[in-house]
Amino acid sequence: MSNITPDSGTPILNTNSLVWQNLSLPTGASMILVFTAVPNAANDYTVYAEITAAAQSDPDSTPGNGVDTNGNGICADDPADEDDGDCVNLQPVPCSISASVSNLICDANNTFADPSDDIYYFDLTVNALSGSSAWAATVNGMNVEGNYNTPITL
Repeated sequence: MSNITPDSGTPILNTNSLVWQNLSLPTGASMILVFTAVPNAANDYTVYAEITAAAQSDPDSTPGNGVDTNGNGICADDPADEDDGDCVNLQPVPCSISASVSNLICDANNTFADPSDDIYYFDLTVNALSGSSAWAATVNGMNVEGNYNTPITL
């Protein structure tokens, strides 16, 4: 992954790791830490999260001993692992978009013998299977944007 940036907190970026330090969490509470990254290729990725140090003792965890604490090769939602680490397996979906044009209309600008001033209007529909809901493009120097699977008139 590349372009790893935090969306919450102020972690330190160490090569392939974001390290959040000096976090405080009351007993029984939870915390969500968010980051954004760009997959380098169409590979599967495993993102690991682990408590590596704690100021107070935790009777059912040993901070810093990894996320697969029972050694069974499963770290994602494994109830047999300690509760101070977990992972998630990410499988990026390849970009798959298509576009279609419909309802093409020519406005001759009342100069039917001169096609140089004609204006064309059409509906553009951009289709995608991604989880995103919107798209943006540049058409002849003009920024154009819309929602996937919804036609816009240009």
